[in-house]
Amino acid sequence: MAVNGLDDALDRASVYKEAGAGVLFIEVPTSLGEMKAITTSLQGIPQLINLVEGAKTPLISLTEAEDLGYQIVLCANTALRASIQGMKQALSILHADGSQKNLNEAICSWEDRQKLFKLSQINEWEEKYLSIEAKEEVKIPE
Repeated sequence: MAVNGLDDALDRASVYKEAGAGVLFIEVPTSLGEMKAITTSLQGIPQLINLVEGAKTPLISLTEAEDLGYQIVLCANTALRASIQGMKQALSILHADGSQKNLNEAICSWEDRQKLFKLSQINEWEEKYLSIEAKEEVKIPE
């Protein structure tokens, strides 16, 4: 769309729809009007919108996206960018204090980390699938 404009992007998307595409995605609408034109012109097939903070597409809520006719909303970089910000904050504290003592508010608890990585499920799988001989071979304590 950025190169040849909205009409060309809609024409190309229509061809993909006719060819049997399961989802349509037109990159970088720059206004609510363009977003609505996309979903109105290409009804009958799920529409995808990619929302990136600081990019050219206006940020809208999930409800607004649904009201405009989008069925799939990507917030592709949001979690990554939040993670980077959190890492920077934690490393700044670590650098300033020379210690991890004051990091508890900036990091998740050890228990939350273990739950996120499903350590209890992994331990259950090890118990279930790892034979006694293999346990001894890799020195996994009972």
